Amino acid sequence: MSTVNVLESDIISWVKKIRLNNFTINVQGTTEKGDGYTGEIVFVSVNGDTNENKKRVLNLVIKHGKSNDHLRKTMPIRKAFEIEMHIYDKVMPAFKKFQEEKGIFRRFR
Repeated sequence: MSTVNVLESDIISWVKKIRLNNFTINVQGTTEKGDGYTGEIVFVSVNGDTNENKKRVLNLVIKHGKSNDHLRKTMPIRKAFEIEMHIYDKVMPAFKKFQEEKGIFRRFR
């Protein structure tokens, strides 16, 4: 794995949740230093086998909060991430459905 500001063991633990067997992880890159104030993004490619022994390749974007104790005490990082997940899980699908129902030609993405 290339050098990133997150532990290799953390990336492995997150990828294990996908339930692939015999997987390998290749870090493709990260955000530039200073890009993310409260979090960092790591781009990874995961190669592994499913439980049905089929080959699977996943290209993932992993966003994680910075581990600086001072920053975590002064910024509501967890709350910000929860709000962001809500936007992607609920708000964006509602926008998409609304635009489809109204026949919007130039859609918000």
